[in-house]
Amino acid sequence: PGIDTIQRASSLVEVVESGVVADAGDELAKFQLQCLSDIKSRAKKVHAQFEKYTQVAKSARARVQRRECAEAEALRMKTIREIGAFMDAKDLGLDQLYLHVAGSA
Repeated sequence: PGIDTIQRASSLVEVVESGVVADAGDELAKFQLQCLSDIKSRAKKVHAQFEKYTQVAKSARARVQRRECAEAEALRMKTIREIGAFMDAKDLGLDQLYLHVAGSA
C-alpha cells in the first residue's frame, strides 16, 4: 500500500501541475508551481526511502531464513550423531534400531 500511495500522489501532483498556468507575472501561479515542485521532491525522497527500507527488510528476512536453516541443519546433524552413538552403545543395526523405536512407540 505504501508505494502505491506514493505513486498515486505523484500522479495527482502531475495532474494538478498541468492545470496550473505559469504566467510570468502571476505570483499565485509561481507559488503554486513552487509548492508542487516541493511536493514532487518530497515524494521522490519518500519513494527512495521506502525502496531502501524494503530492501533492508528483504535482506533481514533472508538472513533470518538462512540462520533458521543453519540451526535446523545443526540440529539434524546432532540428532544423527546421537542416534549413531545410541546404536553403538546398544550395538544395534538399522533394522534393530527400527524395531527398538517402533516397539517403544
